Amino acid sequence: MLRTTFYRRSTANSVESLKVVASIDQDGDSEIRVTHTIDQSAVDDRIGFHGHGGEQWLRDRHTSWTADGFQLVSSGPEF
Repeated sequence: MLRTTFYRRSTANSVESLKVVASIDQDGDSEIRVTHTIDQSAVDDRIGFHGHGGEQWLRDRHTSWTADGFQLVSSGPEF
């Protein structure tokens, strides 16, 4: 399964975005890349998670990111 998810939050001075690309196979092994941009300039681009348990990692991060003010903009498609 390959899924791309976008989060966004606006502050007084900027717009921050998170692009999350998750590749999770049928056995639960995963690689999840997170790209954090501020005003369309990448400030962090890395593998956020690699290994078994990616679905839980995504749920935990969703909770954390939304608590920090990010809003889910779009999610999908799943392949």
